[in-house]
Amino acid sequence: MAEEGAVYREYALAFANEVEQNNAAIFIRQTATSLEDTDLIIALGIKSTAFALEGQAPVISVLVSKAAFTKLSESSAAQRDPYPFSAIFLDHPASRQLDLVAAVLPRATTVGVLYSRLPPEIDSFRRAAAENKLKLVEQRLHSPESLHRDLLTLVQQSDVLLALPDAQVYNASTIRNVLLETYRSKTPMFGISASYVKAGALCAVYSSPQQIARQTLQMVRQFTASGKMPTVQYPREFDVLVNQQVANSLGIQMKTTETLIRQMKASAKEEGGGK
Repeated sequence: MAEEGAVYREYALAFANEVEQNNAAIFIRQTATSLEDTDLIIALGIKSTAFALEGQAPVISVLVSKAAFTKLSESSAAQRDPYPFSAIFLDHPASRQLDLVAAVLPRATTVGVLYSRLPPEIDSFRRAAAENKLKLVEQRLHSPESLHRDLLTLVQQSDVLLALPDAQVYNASTIRNVLLETYRSKTPMFGISASYVKAGALCAVYSSPQQIARQTLQMVRQFTASGKMPTVQYPREFDVLVNQQVANSLGIQMKTTETLIRQMKASAKEEGGGK
């Protein structure tokens, strides 16, 4: 852990609990330097991942967004050969997020996304929207100063605002104003983590530190057994969190989270399970 954080501590404890019955020596350290003399590094967050990739040990990165990890790994890949690395992304696949939108608001027809630069996975969002009979309305952020104007343009054309992991759009200084604008326009916002829902988004699909820890252990077992690092992957286990107060204020009748998850999993099976 290169930096302190409640989620990082929760993950570290969950991972330690997952492996305590296995014959492995585990060292949890908060450090700002790469670690040597170890068989495998689990790096928590993008800052820890950056330090870990400077070293010469296999790395599994967790609690990082796909966009941030991809950008970092592309710059580090050439220097790391032959040292393998992989990741479990913090965000969820586009298909899963759009399935949640369809399950919560079956009458919605348009989903808005705001971004500062074209996301690498935008084609996945377009396909997922089409599969759910939704139109994806895209709006580029022209500048930090134009956030309110660009957001207003988008929500006027959208039934739903779907947040993306874009730090230029969604950060500590902007999230409150974004949520206030969506609330005033009665356009529900779907977040990318539990923290978004607690801040005022309608709901989000997310994975707990415990769920990510279990998946990490599966990757570790696969790596130790085969010597080959598993490919990068999205979270397998997930939950849905709902802000019931926001739902009530917007007049949205919410299904139970169990029902929503069941519908999302059923949709994934119908489309081949590639989610």
